[in-house]
Amino acid sequence: MLNDRLKLKNIGPLTEADIEFGDLTILAGPQATGKSIFLQFLKLILDASPILGFLNEHGLNWHRNIKDFLELYLGEGTGSIWQPRQSQILWRGSQIDLETFIKSRKQRGSEKSFLIPAQRVMAFSRDGWFRPFNDYRTGDPFSVRISARSCAG
Repeated sequence: MLNDRLKLKNIGPLTEADIEFGDLTILAGPQATGKSIFLQFLKLILDASPILGFLNEHGLNWHRNIKDFLELYLGEGTGSIWQPRQSQILWRGSQIDLETFIKSRKQRGSEKSFLIPAQRVMAFSRDGWFRPFNDYRTGDPFSVRISARSCAG
């Protein structure tokens, strides 16, 4: 995604976030400031077709309504983060109308991005028990493995 740029305005806690991606891009900041929402919108831009296909495959009907879609995609209670006349998405300098974008995607295709929200990470402590998220330290090593089979396509 070298030189790709995503700008979000007035989406949930994000007043404005403008990120140009490089070889390595790190989002850091206090809890509940919009980092995960930003990444989920990036994934939506890159993977709308497989996301819609997944919802359809599992019988999750969003009635072609953005609020209902966001409730399914981002989680219960998140439908109101999108404000139709105020929220904006700019991808690579072009504005995206979220409603048109979502409704126009074909419901098939392969994923282009891989996102694991930090609160979903599971790690073990040295004594073999699960570690709570707030117990992570900056020096802790983590690795993510994805099999070649799941990348095929």
